[in-house]
Amino acid sequence: MRLSSVCFLILAGCHCAGTVDNDDTAPDTTLDSTPDSSPVLDTVDSGDPGGIPTQAECTEPAALPVQSETLRGFIPAEDFVLDAEGYLVGIDYGGNLIGINQDGDRKVILPNAGQWTSGMHQMLDGSYVFSDAATGSLMRVQPGGGAEVVVSGMAYPNGIEVDPEGIVYVSEHDAGRVRRIDPETGEYSFVAQGLHHPNGLQFSTDYQTLYVTSFGGGTVHAMKRITDQDWEEPLLLGYVPSIDPSTIPVPCADAQVGAACLMVYGGVGQCADGGDGELSCDVDRDHAACEGLNAGDACETTLMDQAITSVCVEQTDIVEDAFCPRAEDTRIEQCAGQTAYSNCRFENEYGYCVAGWEGAMVCVVDSDYDLMEDGCRGLELGDDCSALYPSGPWTGTCMDYSHHWGVVCEPWFGWGEKGGLDGIAVDACDNIYVSEYVSGDVYRYAPDGSAIDLVHETGATWVPNMHWGNGIGGWEEDVLYVLNRDNGNVHALQVDVHGVLEAYIPGYTDAE
Repeated sequence: MRLSSVCFLILAGCHCAGTVDNDDTAPDTTLDSTPDSSPVLDTVDSGDPGGIPTQAECTEPAALPVQSETLRGFIPAEDFVLDAEGYLVGIDYGGNLIGINQDGDRKVILPNAGQWTSGMHQMLDGSYVFSDAATGSLMRVQPGGGAEVVVSGMAYPNGIEVDPEGIVYVSEHDAGRVRRIDPETGEYSFVAQGLHHPNGLQFSTDYQTLYVTSFGGGTVHAMKRITDQDWEEPLLLGYVPSIDPSTIPVPCADAQVGAACLMVYGGVGQCADGGDGELSCDVDRDHAACEGLNAGDACETTLMDQAITSVCVEQTDIVEDAFCPRAEDTRIEQCAGQTAYSNCRFENEYGYCVAGWEGAMVCVVDSDYDLMEDGCRGLELGDDCSALYPSGPWTGTCMDYSHHWGVVCEPWFGWGEKGGLDGIAVDACDNIYVSEYVSGDVYRYAPDGSAIDLVHETGATWVPNMHWGNGIGGWEEDVLYVLNRDNGNVHALQVDVHGVLEAYIPGYTDAE
């Protein structure tokens, strides 16, 4: 495991910008404002609907754990598509959208398509949609090349799914929500918010339930469709085995209403009454410090009772009023108007802009890792600790990382190896499969979340996404293909049950 690169991803790029509670449901999903110029989605006219494809019969899956075959020589991509010509299509490290089939033949679809790309899907017309985290955009590439922006202004767009009407669903990792987008018009609405680092997305066989994984939370939630515009609040199906719910911190267990607290997944909050007799640590943005001031004006606030000078940040789609972020003014000024992972500079050191827990962009640099050691100065191994990391302070345990840093304050969820869920897939029996990004393990949930079992240990340390075969070009329909981004190898898991036929992949229904 490359600890330094994993650490940067977890600590700098994976802090929730929305409210995170310990409840099984997410907050109200209504929003009053939008982050960019795209109109809010009220009605959808996407042409002729694709229709729900005829699903394969639910058969008895193979005994767990399953056997696996390794296929070599593919693309070290974050996500991929198996297309109607038998190619595995994805974006390589050079940012090129290419395809490789099992015979080793290659095709270049679009050079320099994007660098910080994540989720990907193919539409019925043969075009590709993918998330560009660097620009906060949903991109669309036509079969003959040429890219266009469908929607911009998103907070780390990640996983992608498409329904039978051709509507695209995107998880916004840093905003804690799932967005529903018409790819023809760019109009959008929101399916859910208040999630912790939502990542992979996958529909059930009837397309009435949308499942989402949490990166760092180790959870799978289910969102049930009421109408196209109305969805039930996310229902927690359960945690992966690496997460023991009893070990999850309870920030306000011994506190009073109004007390400052550190939120479970990182960030400063305030203890509030959840209405059930339990106190929760809710996001506490300092709006009062910016009353009468304009965006960019200096403001004074506190970070866990320590005075801090910052800069007022204007209203966003996440925050209704201007507020004073709990980060130094230079960190905020360097990232004003920037997208995630833009270059920035703080105290003569270069770094990256990342979304903080309050919804403001913050400049984070390598030397900020020293704050993990500062949290354990004067403490013993195993002691409780806190680290005032710029984009999301956390509580944790003092652990020995002398091979890399020293004694550091490790967050309760580790560096991503605990509950770093990414990929997700559903079989014809509505069982749910998830991949744990760092550990390389694949698990299967029962449809109601009542049981979870180990499917396979890939032995890889970077398994972001997986898809069922489509019956074309040697990609078998009862095999689950897991991509290893470290080297482009594909782990073919012999699960012996068909997967959900994706609604908008050309040739799927013809290949049955």
